Amino acid sequence: MKQQKPFILTRKIYFLGLSATKFLLATLIIWTLTLQNTLAVFPLPIESNSTKAELLANQISAPPNLIQLVRKDLVKRAKIPFQEIVVKTANPKTWPDGCLGLAKTDEFCTQMLVQGWQIILGHNKKTWIYRTDSQGNAIRLEAVK
Repeated sequence: MKQQKPFILTRKIYFLGLSATKFLLATLIIWTLTLQNTLAVFPLPIESNSTKAELLANQISAPPNLIQLVRKDLVKRAKIPFQEIVVKTANPKTWPDGCLGLAKTDEFCTQMLVQGWQIILGHNKKTWIYRTDSQGNAIRLEAVK
């Protein structure tokens, strides 16, 4: 009886030195990790001072270093102690241009969509709404309420 050759994918897997089972398991693990990194996580409001551990515990997906940059900007603007600034929310946003949709008079802005964050900070009864790009290279104050 003539032995059948394995189909082409199996032959390629054997060529890599992996059994089909190990290859499929590795593929499943890689796919799962990739999926975890690409799923959007909707942040929950934070009611206390924000540290890296609190951000992770409350599933805020904005990078902690980005939140720290925004908090430092508020410290400079409002002369509020860093520890007293509360992060209320951090939501992913797509801004219409390089000026994050907040162009100043006679300011040139790149005309492309920019991925970033809207970060809302609070102190006592006052609220500051910030816009950032994803890396923290552009940080703009949107409003004070």
